[in-house]
Amino acid sequence: MAIRSQGTLLKLLIPPAGPVTVGEVVSFEGPGDAANAIDCTHLGSGDVADEIPGVMRDGHLELMVNFNSQDAGQKQLLLQSFAHDQIQAQLVLSDTTVITFNCYVIEFRPGARLDSKIEVTVRLLVTGLIGWSNVFIPRWDVPGQSWDSGYVWPP
Repeated sequence: MAIRSQGTLLKLLIPPAGPVTVGEVVSFEGPGDAANAIDCTHLGSGDVADEIPGVMRDGHLELMVNFNSQDAGQKQLLLQSFAHDQIQAQLVLSDTTVITFNCYVIEFRPGARLDSKIEVTVRLLVTGLIGWSNVFIPRWDVPGQSWDSGYVWPP
């Protein structure tokens, strides 16, 4: 069953202040894992390419927010875009699934159109493992594990 996007929150975990919620998030995309394809094709491969997966890259989390100069979360995103410090963030979905990851703020770009509002495009560079709560993945290498008795990733 699908879950609603309404109610999703982005929290920044920046010491010593603790968690700060980014206000007025309009949309998000990511984070997600993807690997490059490494071409291993050789003269004996015939007419088909031989490929293996490369290193997993966690990619980006891209956000669109309504600009609010008084929002503590947006202020932190802007500060971190200058500081280049690695921070931890959590995307809390409306069904209480929590996606936790480390990241850098690599873009904070305001923009506007005629007769509209000011929006900010924010891009976070995700690094390291992405943790998912409430997501059960079976481990076939563990006796007794099945789709009904999975574990929370990462282990």
